[in-house]
Amino acid sequence: MKTTGAEAIVKFLLNEDVRYVFGLLGSPMMPIVDAIYRFPGIDFMPSQHEQGAIYMAEGYAKYTRAPAVSLVTIGPGATNAATGLAEAYLESIPVIFMSMEGSTRLYSKSFCNAHEIDQMTMFRPITKACLKIERADRVVEILERAFRTAMTGRKGPVYVGIARDILGQEVDIELR
Repeated sequence: MKTTGAEAIVKFLLNEDVRYVFGLLGSPMMPIVDAIYRFPGIDFMPSQHEQGAIYMAEGYAKYTRAPAVSLVTIGPGATNAATGLAEAYLESIPVIFMSMEGSTRLYSKSFCNAHEIDQMTMFRPITKACLKIERADRVVEILERAFRTAMTGRKGPVYVGIARDILGQEVDIELR
């Protein structure tokens, strides 16, 4: 069945029994948030600041002993979450930190210099792994790896960058 990249992300989260996604709205991530609202069983929990969204996810992960998900927008949205992500790393808290990234066709072209930073390099020292979804047909594979990494060995956060242009791409996947 054809589904968009954004819907594939939400369907995967539902299959992992994720009930809440903690975050702060930003226009690049709206297709994911719209998909969250279309599927029963998962809710977007907004915060006033990206750092607060990470702390909300940390608290939920500590309480449930399962990975919690946080979603923020590109650039300043991601950098604002860095302190909370570093704490999750130091405290071994399994948080899947998803942040939007620029479109794949614009990588390293500085079309959006106010927001285009190398988020992967920034988060490498404070996460167990940094992954990027650059094609809609790899959503399941990348997110499975993120969840597995967050919970294997010493628990901890995993960064997942989501290229903006994959959200509308259609893909055939078999999820609920």
